[in-house]
Amino acid sequence: MVQTDLPLTLIENIDKLFIDVSRHNEPRNLLTERYEKENTNPQYYLSKEFLFNKSIVDSSEYKKLVNIFPCTSSYRVELEDFLLKKGFELTEKLVSGCFFYPLDGFMSWHTNFKRQDWRIYIVKSLQGDSFFRYTENEEMITEYDPVGYSYRIFNVGDENSPFWHCVYGGSGRYSVGFRLKRILS
Repeated sequence: MVQTDLPLTLIENIDKLFIDVSRHNEPRNLLTERYEKENTNPQYYLSKEFLFNKSIVDSSEYKKLVNIFPCTSSYRVELEDFLLKKGFELTEKLVSGCFFYPLDGFMSWHTNFKRQDWRIYIVKSLQGDSFFRYTENEEMITEYDPVGYSYRIFNVGDENSPFWHCVYGGSGRYSVGFRLKRILS
């Protein structure tokens, strides 16, 4: 699922966004942290135990991240051209998520099925120790992000067949996501 064939101009423009966010926002002041009372271990919220033994709903209730809205879209033209070549187009002008995951940052298991569509998340991993984890045929799959830029395109499913996924930030991870519509090529 992880791919790295992003155009250099798109990478450069998104990198400007992440650098600008880092420069103008003090991450400690914007950090959101939510845990169960007794458990602050991020790996617990990304585990099979948490996914299969808890009655969790479609939310990302437990997390440690910086939500870096509003994201500007100076890279929109490059992104739209890139997506057309992949058989997709943007469904909205706004991003579906723009985050910085600090050391040991995470977003717990969730599905997003209430907003049924395709997504692209473009990721910048600082050390290559961050990952995207999801389930497929009841198997848990962990894909580590390569150092630098990569992306994933996936369908969030629906209430009957949700796409369960979670994120771990490792030493640091930026991401920006968009809602997509598949088009015929």
